[in-house]
Amino acid sequence: METTQQINRIEARFNKETKQLLHQQMRVCIWLGIVLFPLFSFLDYFVAPQYFTLFLKYRVFFSLSCVLLLIFHPTKVFRDKLMIVILIWFSMASLVISLMILKLGDFDSFYYVGIIMVLMICAMVLPLNAKQATFSSFIFYAAYVLPVYFLGDSLHFNFPMFVSNSFFFLSFIGIAIIQCAQETKARKREFLLKMRLDSDLVASYKDFQNAREATILGLAKLAEYRDTDTGNHLERIREYTREIASELAKLSKYKSYITTDYIEDLYLSSVLHDIGKVGVPDAILLKPGRLDPEEFEIIKRHTTYGGDILKMVESKVEGQSFVTLGKEIAYSHHEKWDGTGYPKGLKGENIPLSTRIVSLADVYDALTSKRNYKKAFSHEETKSIIIEEKGRHFDPEVVDAFMRIQDRIEHIRSRLQSRRSGVKAADLVF
Repeated sequence: METTQQINRIEARFNKETKQLLHQQMRVCIWLGIVLFPLFSFLDYFVAPQYFTLFLKYRVFFSLSCVLLLIFHPTKVFRDKLMIVILIWFSMASLVISLMILKLGDFDSFYYVGIIMVLMICAMVLPLNAKQATFSSFIFYAAYVLPVYFLGDSLHFNFPMFVSNSFFFLSFIGIAIIQCAQETKARKREFLLKMRLDSDLVASYKDFQNAREATILGLAKLAEYRDTDTGNHLERIREYTREIASELAKLSKYKSYITTDYIEDLYLSSVLHDIGKVGVPDAILLKPGRLDPEEFEIIKRHTTYGGDILKMVESKVEGQSFVTLGKEIAYSHHEKWDGTGYPKGLKGENIPLSTRIVSLADVYDALTSKRNYKKAFSHEETKSIIIEEKGRHFDPEVVDAFMRIQDRIEHIRSRLQSRRSGVKAADLVF
């Protein structure tokens, strides 16, 4: 069943792309009718000067009809009734030439070659399949034979010439059908190859994304590998971060800055915020109780350690990437909106936006997680603390975004809540 559905989807997509191409190429045929058809008046002038004015009227009439089609070409009605429009165009071109043939000796006239030319141009330009080409081609033939047979001079009917002309006409019809059938097969092969390449590319990209995400998360967990009770801290942080950033992106102020790529990079890099803790001694990092002032000063250095590590990695990467955001976050995730944070005491919008988002996510997770020396605060208690710190610790706009999606944040916390109890005092360094 899945195979049949997949085949049907591929067939539907191929037909859709073919219809789009047919719509585009029909514009070329219309322009040929507008420009090329009147130019053959030069042939009329030399071959049939007695009918030059009349034939010019025929040609101008058809060209004006093409101008009308060109006006309607972009419309939905034109697209929906595309094959009907094409058949009307075919019929009009053929009938105009047939009127000229009637004036120039019926089946004795060599002007029927003009209809064959129109047929071949259409076969080369339009992406018709064999069935469409067959039906359209015989409309051309009927538009030539029927008017001449029923409206021509029956007393001077030249049967051998009719057979001769029909032979060449039908030969070109066969060529047109074969051409369209082969062209359709070639386009379908190219389409299927493109689909396979796209599918392989998507699969490869997903594999790369998964590998990259796993590598980054593994790198981030280096900072916590000495502690087996950290649970899903990093997983929660990145989910909170993505939700808050996505909500901020709805503000006109950030629409052009917080793009889909930015959110994805922030999601990946947010887990690197504490990577610098690999440089903090175990005695301080794993201390179960509160830190004394000297120990606090030492652990504060993890922001510089982490930023320096990622700065070195960034220097090896061309262009801006998630590493750039990771570096910003590692350096500044303990800065505060009012300038009382560390390590540089940055204030307000001097603190990178990425850091302002991750900072709130990190504090929310720290407060709602249980420690040896404190209970886990409830969502409501944590929300009150965050609101109280609005404009002091946190960017007011980030807090407002958090409040708008607090239900989603709480759902993520419940879903990813660790079964273990985090123990490090160093985790609650604000």
